[in-house]
Amino acid sequence: LLNVALVNSFGFMFFNSTLTTASYSAWLVHMESTNPLSNEAFHGGSSLYDASASTARASLVTRGWTITDGGPAPTYYSAEYLLLAETVTLPFTLNGHTTDWGDGTVNALDTHTYASGGTYTITSTGADVTDLLYDGHALAPKLLRVLDGSAINMTNMFHVFEGCTSLTTVALFDISGIASLGYMFRYCSSLTSVPLFDTSSVTLMFYMFYGCTSLTTVPLFDTSSVTNMYGTFNGCSSLTTVPLLDVALVNNFDSMFSGVTLSTASYSAFLVHLESTNALSNEAFHGGNSLYDSSATTARASLVTRGWTITDGGLA
Repeated sequence: LLNVALVNSFGFMFFNSTLTTASYSAWLVHMESTNPLSNEAFHGGSSLYDASASTARASLVTRGWTITDGGPAPTYYSAEYLLLAETVTLPFTLNGHTTDWGDGTVNALDTHTYASGGTYTITSTGADVTDLLYDGHALAPKLLRVLDGSAINMTNMFHVFEGCTSLTTVALFDISGIASLGYMFRYCSSLTSVPLFDTSSVTLMFYMFYGCTSLTTVPLFDTSSVTNMYGTFNGCSSLTTVPLLDVALVNNFDSMFSGVTLSTASYSAFLVHLESTNALSNEAFHGGNSLYDSSATTARASLVTRGWTITDGGLA
């Protein structure tokens, strides 16, 4: 990202070039934030930009810039399934999508019949996916991986992947601006990890990972706006460590780690962190079967003095 603060002529800068979508998007954001010019011409060649640069590009156009490029990158919802010789229906509403069903068939239909069983990647492109929902859908137990979620544009993720018992991995996709992740991965018993989603706007994480018995780690999500962590990790029996999530605004910790045994070091650190950052009194907190060591004794006692009811495995 070159310093372009003083540049007053960008004409034909990337003419006949095609930057990667990530690079070009980062360039647009950088250019908009560092160069104050108005009414400038800029050529991005055939480069495509993604959602991360849409606001910056629009801001430049508002300032009178004429931008030539390849336009917005296509978005996709691509997932891998283990299917029988059967008829399947997409778990979202078609909105001008074209779907590659992974067996040589490409069409604009929401239903397809497979001649034989196997592992298939189904990819839809052409429009935002606004109502993705696997909970109660026939494809839920057959979903293996979410490979690309760039088309996902939801207002909440409530129950979206619930019951996807064979799901092992999920690609990073944009959930910025979404407030509720309640039940998002409930009963995803094969899920081992998740990417670092932008959760800065999330307020509700209740039962988010309930019953994710294979989950071994979670990233340090931005939970600065979260108020409800009821049962967030309930039943995550393979989870042994958790990062020190921001819990300053959380007012419901009930059943948070029920059925979980964190390492003594991780659980002790979490208790100390909890006591020092959350000001609540008379709260219920469930630490599962986790044990704490002497480093957390004072913090735990302080919480109890403030009226907290703490359930855990006791002193190590």
